Amino acid sequence: MNAQIALILGQDGITNGAIYALLALSILLVFTVTRVLFIPQGEFVAFGALTMAALQAGKPVLLVWLLFAFAVAEVIADLLARRKRPGRNRGAWRMAVKLIYPLVLAAL
Repeated sequence: MNAQIALILGQDGITNGAIYALLALSILLVFTVTRVLFIPQGEFVAFGALTMAALQAGKPVLLVWLLFAFAVAEVIADLLARRKRPGRNRGAWRMAVKLIYPLVLAAL
């Protein structure tokens, strides 16, 4: 191992340490304020790493389609809720926007 490899490994260690320190700080802040552990935070870090790896490889980011899938699930949930309360027929425009906006983002 020469000095260049040691510097690269040192830089990698400092970067990873900074990421873990920020993650620990954010978990601590959320728990201090709400007294609830925010478990899905690790998934956001994993999604961020997958997105960065896809961008560096020059491939399209497929996680954008996950946003569209969640939008479809939300519209389905809204339709099911509307079925339980049939008197409220407003909001068809909002549901269309909920579907169109993520689709436009995914297309971009």
